[in-house]
Amino acid sequence: VNPFGDFSAYIRDALNAGSVNEQTRFGGLVRGRFGLFPAGDMRVLLGASHQTTSLDSVTDFQVLTGPIGSVSSLDTSAKRANKAVYAEALVPVYENRQSLDFSFSARWDSYDAPDVTYREGDVSEEAQDLPAPGSHSTWGVGAIYTPHPSTRIRMSRQTAFVAPQLNQLLLRTSQRTASGFGGLLVQQPNGSLLFASALINEGGNPELRPETAYTSNVGFDVSPASLAGITLKSSWSRTRYEDRITRLVNTIIDPENLPSNTWYLEDQDIYFQERRWINASVVLREGLDHEVHFSRETDIGGFDAQVRYSRTLRYDVTVDPAVDEPASIVRVATANTPLAVVSPSATNALLTWRHRGLELGVDIEKRAKTTTTRAGVTGVYTPPTVVDLRLTYSFTPGGFLPAPVWSEGSRVTLAVNNLTSSYGETRVSNADGEVLEQQSPDRSPLYGRVFNLSLHTSF
Repeated sequence: VNPFGDFSAYIRDALNAGSVNEQTRFGGLVRGRFGLFPAGDMRVLLGASHQTTSLDSVTDFQVLTGPIGSVSSLDTSAKRANKAVYAEALVPVYENRQSLDFSFSARWDSYDAPDVTYREGDVSEEAQDLPAPGSHSTWGVGAIYTPHPSTRIRMSRQTAFVAPQLNQLLLRTSQRTASGFGGLLVQQPNGSLLFASALINEGGNPELRPETAYTSNVGFDVSPASLAGITLKSSWSRTRYEDRITRLVNTIIDPENLPSNTWYLEDQDIYFQERRWINASVVLREGLDHEVHFSRETDIGGFDAQVRYSRTLRYDVTVDPAVDEPASIVRVATANTPLAVVSPSATNALLTWRHRGLELGVDIEKRAKTTTTRAGVTGVYTPPTVVDLRLTYSFTPGGFLPAPVWSEGSRVTLAVNNLTSSYGETRVSNADGEVLEQQSPDRSPLYGRVFNLSLHTSF
């Protein structure tokens, strides 16, 4: 007995909960080369797969009632299968000092309707009339043009979709009255927050539609002969997402500019908020990425460096296309969208040194400031500069340490995330520019320094 620990199990029976997630997949593919073109062989890949996913959760209790509200039973089992057929081809059109290659891809997916069973003690109830996500086809086309051995131009266009996850479909819908935890806070003009009575609608949504996306990309790579080991890359991309699946959870609201999932019921003097999984938005993102790669082998090891600068040119969100206009949330966000503001730029540097089985990597990331304004209160957030460190030793012949035959291929890795334990900072001010006391701190132990030691081996 630990007198300083939890000894409730010695007083009454424990309340247990558990879950099992399983996935079984069968797949196969064939590859081939066909000498149909003077520039080289056409490469073709054909494949098929069948996958079954199941979730099963069990609890010893049905409903817990307390000061923070109710937690419904999670006794649920669900299973869903999907099958896919796909093909890819790379076609060389011509090749001399210049070359041109085309790529094609196509995929067909079919999802069955999920089988869902809810359990209440010894009683089981199967969910009826759950719709199937159905069948979807996606495709992609691309081209790579090499006008000079040191220059390559890339272009591509592709589609994609994501079916709703089982947990987004199976959770039963329920309503609860929000209490002090998980309720709504109404922001006042002076920056203070007041608790508001609210009715919260939560759960899954069997009517969810798949997410879809359309992406275009144009870019080029340059490896100047005068700069040995250096490659410059630049690309432009544009993606349009439709029917994004999300839960709109707004805990702080502006009463003069309510989010699209929140309504004020004047006759009852209460707010109503929809927090179920829904197909909520259309997102249009456009951005630029610039990269510099450097690689060189020396007597004291190999050096690699990669620096990337990403710029978000456009990030427009339409939460409800039926009633909302597109809202830009790059750099600045207001209460007309519940989605978080998007940083306009980010810089990332990855530096690596490797020698005789030892590898040291440093990853540094910095994002630009963002601003959020609600009810005349402005918060300017300065993200931290995050430094991640990775030290790996691989047991290979010729390494620093002798490697027995049985250990070859094994490696030990020490990773330290957020090495300097940095945190972002928020400066809060009112409409007159007066700095206000921050309601909640940015510092959280969840985002501090984290150590991870791992061993990988093969038999």
